[in-house]
Amino acid sequence: MKIYEIFNSKYSLILFIIIAFLYNVIVYRSNINIFIMLIVFLYFLNLYDFQDRLGNKDFVNKDDIIGEYTDSFIEQELNNINSNNDFILDNVDIYPIYKKPTKFLFIKKDDYVQRIIYDLRFIKKYDKGDYIKLIILIENFLKIYYNLIIDRYDIDYVDILLDTRKEILNIMYNFKVDAPMFSKKGKRLDEVIHKNLLKTQAYTYKKIKNINKKYPTLNLKSPSPIHNDDLYDNYKIIV
Repeated sequence: MKIYEIFNSKYSLILFIIIAFLYNVIVYRSNINIFIMLIVFLYFLNLYDFQDRLGNKDFVNKDDIIGEYTDSFIEQELNNINSNNDFILDNVDIYPIYKKPTKFLFIKKDDYVQRIIYDLRFIKKYDKGDYIKLIILIENFLKIYYNLIIDRYDIDYVDILLDTRKEILNIMYNFKVDAPMFSKKGKRLDEVIHKNLLKTQAYTYKKIKNINKKYPTLNLKSPSPIHNDDLYDNYKIIV
């Protein structure tokens, strides 16, 4: 949590009371002051109902919430596809190297990607299959990228990496068709999708540039990012 967020927090007053209490204990060591501060402290503990709130998400770091969501979804949903013989990555534009995932090592170590997956969690209501496919392809993208970086995969996998990136962006682009423009609370879902599409585009673009530095013979001196004109609509509604 940033400093300004601490001062703007609704619990900042109780934080200052704790600091003042500790200051009196360390500096003055006055029994009367300590007793008064303790009474004030206990009063505010009761006022804020801390016992009930300790299990509330107000006290949980946002990054922890996102990490827990990712772990929970992977364990409860994605691993279930291993027992579903009907589930396949049925896209002819993707190389036939993908298998049903058993581990998600790379997503679980990537906080930036986890935040994108968390922000798009509402897509499950409208197209759970593509949401799962997105997570699988992101895991594969990261896996291919890092294995290229450490020379575990040879240069031929760069084409697969590029195609995987484009398919990731295409799936996210199609979320605009899957989901309504507004949520029930009036939130612009299309803007959330577009924002995360741009974040994913920029993030994967940086990865591609790193690959270009590693393999300059590929002649990707300035690998261009994907624009809307490069994306297509699987539903043939937006061309």
